Amino acid sequence: MLLLALLAAPAARACSTYYEPGETPATAYADVARAPLIVEARVIRPLADGYVEFTVKRALRGTAEGRIRVSGRYFADLRTYRGWLGECFNDVYQAGATYLLLLSPDGKGGYHPYASPLQFEPGRTSLRRAWVEVAAEIVRIEDTLPPDQRMAAIRAALAQVQHPKASDAEKFKARRLSEQLDTIQTTQPTSYLIWLHGELEAGHIPAGLRWNPWVEDWTVTSDDGTVSRPHVYTAPEYRIAVLWALSRPGHADAAEFFAGLAARNDDPAGLFFAITHMAWHDRRGDAARLLATRIMTVSLAEASNHMSMVGSAMSGRTRVDEEPAWRRDPVLRDTWPDLAWRLQAYLGSYGGPTFFADIAPYLQVTDPVAEPGKALWLVSEVTDHPLLAWAEQRLRDPVNRAEWDRRYKGWEENEVQLPLRLLTERSQGDILLTELFCRDEKSRAGVIEAFRRELTFLKGSLYLRMLATPGLSEEERQGLLLAGAAAATRNGFKNDEVYIALVKGTAPKAEPLACPTRKEG
Repeated sequence: MLLLALLAAPAARACSTYYEPGETPATAYADVARAPLIVEARVIRPLADGYVEFTVKRALRGTAEGRIRVSGRYFADLRTYRGWLGECFNDVYQAGATYLLLLSPDGKGGYHPYASPLQFEPGRTSLRRAWVEVAAEIVRIEDTLPPDQRMAAIRAALAQVQHPKASDAEKFKARRLSEQLDTIQTTQPTSYLIWLHGELEAGHIPAGLRWNPWVEDWTVTSDDGTVSRPHVYTAPEYRIAVLWALSRPGHADAAEFFAGLAARNDDPAGLFFAITHMAWHDRRGDAARLLATRIMTVSLAEASNHMSMVGSAMSGRTRVDEEPAWRRDPVLRDTWPDLAWRLQAYLGSYGGPTFFADIAPYLQVTDPVAEPGKALWLVSEVTDHPLLAWAEQRLRDPVNRAEWDRRYKGWEENEVQLPLRLLTERSQGDILLTELFCRDEKSRAGVIEAFRRELTFLKGSLYLRMLATPGLSEEERQGLLLAGAAAATRNGFKNDEVYIALVKGTAPKAEPLACPTRKEG
């Protein structure tokens, strides 16, 4: 049987993670258009290191050896698989099955699947073959025709399968082709997308335009009689989708269009998509300069809404182990980390969204006391950051400890709080934090205050062990509960269940710290 590596049903796109502003779901056509290698291949056997071996029956695009290695999971019988066969799980293969695989090289002599393997209903053999045929047609259009001729070619191919006596296979082909015409996709020609932008900016939505590749036709009536229906997209929303599509790689000829948007003072979204377009098309230096000079002219809300998109474009990475693209620029490699940090700090994202995570290994902090926010962020982003050793040295220094002990509430003052707060960010700090928590009343208060300021996760943390420790004073217990409340506020999705149980008086499910009897004085 032929199992398909692309969208075949509405449920296929239900497993989505993060969408950038204006990003629309990709069509099956778009997936084929972008895939570097497309082969029809049969599963042979599982291999070591998370690969499955296939024998190639036919290549629709690119060349491949007779046998290839594809990252994924092998199942003798997929009926035993209890996971979700959706777009986020594109690596599940049935023994002996034949797939249409959309692949990209993984740099290790094998391939990654480019889209999700999905099954049609059992017995629909004609539709399986129809997909191979329509995929071959897509490859022909995309690989042999210039961009400005492709939309007309899709319409011509669609006309051949749209007629009153169309078979199921022809209807299937028609759906795959019409999806590319009726939605907004990065694979559409620049000239078409710019024309569509003009229509939408004028408030005109072309007939048949839709957001999703599938038709959403549903209603839900709640217990109170409220009826919910699919969202009806407006011309401004569709315009943002066009800007997103145009800003992606492959539209270098849209540079003049985006220059016009960047020159306007009444279109913050257009400005950020212009910056994104520059970055994706290897003009990251220009993008950084425009960002630095114009960031103060837009609202914090607009900037925050688009900054993750800008960060992705500046990074340019398709794999987490790749070096960021901005490192290839001889000027940006030295200046971008600090500029990006200042942008992130300006937007108030410490403790919130991280827009430029890839700068962390390259960001320098010469004086953590003078830049506490930067120091705390770096420790949260980089495993075994040298600042952890600095914090531990500060806390173990007998001169420092004697001075902090001498002062009234010395362990709760800002000078000592930074090292304590840094250690709360990583489990490497648990040993010293435990030692201080068990040492005396003053240092225990300092540790509790550090957790109140920085605690992010409750479950499985040192925090629960501290709360379970016998002999806590009422003030200490209340301080720890306040720390839990702060963590729940920062990250409620991860902490609410644990925190609510604590507030209700449920004993923490953690091993108490073995603190010796404290000697106060």
